[in-house]
Formats: sequence, C-alpha cells, structure tokens
Amino acid sequence: MPQNRDLLQRLCDLQVPDTIQISPDRRQVLYSTRLTWGHHKGKFPVSTLWIAGIGQSKSARALTGGQFNDRSPMWHPNGKNIAFISDRAGPGKNFAIYGLSLDSWDGTAEPYVYPITDDGNERPITSFQYSPDGSELAYISADEKTGEQRLREQDGQDQKVWGEHWEYARLRVVDGKTKQVRSLRLDRNVLELCWSWDGEQIAILSSRTPDLEERLLYGSWISIVDRNLTL
Repeated sequence: MPQNRDLLQRLCDLQVPDTIQISPDRRQVLYSTRLTWGHHKGKFPVSTLWIAGIGQSKSARALTGGQFNDRSPMWHPNGKNIAFISDRAGPGKNFAIYGLSLDSWDGTAEPYVYPITDDGNERPITSFQYSPDGSELAYISADEKTGEQRLREQDGQDQKVWGEHWEYARLRVVDGKTKQVRSLRLDRNVLELCWSWDGEQIAILSSRTPDLEERLLYGSWISIVDRNLTL
C-alpha cells in the first residue's frame, strides 16, 4: 500500500508541457509546464517556463522558478525577449503580462522579470499577442472594478442580477516602451485576437455577452479594428 501511495503521489506531481512556442530562428523551443489534471500543491496553481534547443537532447533549462503561475509564454519577434502571463504580484489575485530578456541570461539563475502591464490589476488576462514589429502587445481582459463596486462588495451589497451589468472582456493594446494602454470601447465580449501581417489592423472574435451559452445561442462576430482601436 505505501508503494502504491508513492506511485500515486509521483503521478500527481508529474508536470506536463502546456503552451509550446518555436523561436523565430527555429533553433529553440519555449514552453510552460503544469501539474496534470489542474492539480496544485498550494492554494493556487503554479507553472514553470522552460527553454530548450531543438534537436539537442537534455538541453531543457528552467527560465522561472515555479513559485508562480507563469504561463502562456510567447517569443518577441526579435527572438531575444519573451512575454508571459503571471500572478507574481499577488498569487491567484493579481494578473499581468511580464517580460524577460535572454541577452544576458547565463542559464542558471532566473533572468530579470519586469511587468509590461499593470501588475496590480485583478482581472485575468485571457490571451495576448505581439505586434509583428514587436513594439506593442494586444491582449484581452475585463475592466477593473470601480471604487463604487469595491465599496458595495465591502458592504455586502454586491448581489449580481443576470444581464444587468456584463463584465465584458475588452481588446487592449499596450506600448512596449511607454507602457501606455489603450482599450477598445465595444459593448461585446472579445474572445480572440489576431494581428494583420503588417501590424496595421487587428481581427477580433466577439460575442454579445460573456454568458457561457451566448455563442451557442446567438453565434459570434469577426470584426476588424485598426491599430489605434477604431472600428
């Protein structure tokens, strides 16, 4: 019985690859790992970023230490920087897109990690993508709670009425240098995004509301917006 218990524990501790990205020069692979079946050892799930040489056996090296939920890694078009989603500022509570550079990384300690979007935001980021020139990042997240909403929650007056206040996921674009963010004010729920090849437009998939059955009942829309987020 103890042997079976040990085997079950090892299976539960097994980390499996999640997001996999090939570098622009096709020499390296970037990926994240997580526990199987959504398990987590602590209160919140964690994920680790790894990098390995293509065609090089046993070349995988951990980029991050596995203390946070570092996930959805993506290569910068220059092949020297990486962006990813993490809850480093507050596990399970705060979500942001972070970046790191491989230029001075020696392969041992974790490279310097810096926030690209506000690391105090509490709304999860569902997806993101670099612009073709790498100067901006487009991503999807809902609006942060207003001061009034937070007060209502503190007073226990935050009852939710279906259909009264939709928390739309919105398309946003952040400038990689200035960190300035612009948002598309569209009263539809944005689900997916994709930059045009020249970086001048962004295609989005959206539904009328965030309700889970919305797409099944009423379908979805594909729209095109320009880089400045005007329809």
